[in-house]
Amino acid sequence: MLTLQVPEQFVVGLIAIGSLKDTALLELIRELPHISVAIEPDEIVRLLSSKVKSISKKDLREVLKTLIGITQVKKQLDIATSEIVPLICNAMSRSTNENLKHAGEKCENFSDRLVQLLNADSIELLAKAAGIVTDYDCVFLRADILSDVRAIFGPDTESLPKSAAIIHTLSVAYRQNGESKNFYVAMSSKDLETLINTLNRAVSKEKGLKKVLDAANVPFLKTE
Repeated sequence: MLTLQVPEQFVVGLIAIGSLKDTALLELIRELPHISVAIEPDEIVRLLSSKVKSISKKDLREVLKTLIGITQVKKQLDIATSEIVPLICNAMSRSTNENLKHAGEKCENFSDRLVQLLNADSIELLAKAAGIVTDYDCVFLRADILSDVRAIFGPDTESLPKSAAIIHTLSVAYRQNGESKNFYVAMSSKDLETLINTLNRAVSKEKGLKKVLDAANVPFLKTE
């Protein structure tokens, strides 16, 4: 029989779902269908919080993150909502986190809540939008450029340098198979110009593609 462990990043969201008052849950379920996936995630939280005032922004963010994550796991396992929810409840009831365990032990009530939330079409779309960006072997996290001066000495190393070179090191952090990794590339001033021009060209192409989507009346998905 398939068993699951509750990922650490889902813990806060699952506890929040279990602790929602019935009125707050109904408000959230009512507003979820009106979410537009063509806006930034933080903007989604802001707009939801303006409608669902009984849930804090922090809890809304965690609940959405958890629902999207569960939906992605469901797709990976190729199982239905009705199948994954009991697995989650079972995993919660086995947790060493008392708050999570308590929510899981009230399985009937909790599973009903989770099914209603996961069945919102907007959650499915948000999960697909997130998957489009992250469904690659390597996913970009951040980049930095370190610049330093390398001195060039003559035969007498105690004398002043004869010349110097400015070297730039591009550091790219990325995620692969759930792990954060880095690679480093040495760059010259000319390389920097090439990189800047390449990035500017990519930004320009994105603007052109947005115009095509606007003309076709297709919302542009903005993801983190």
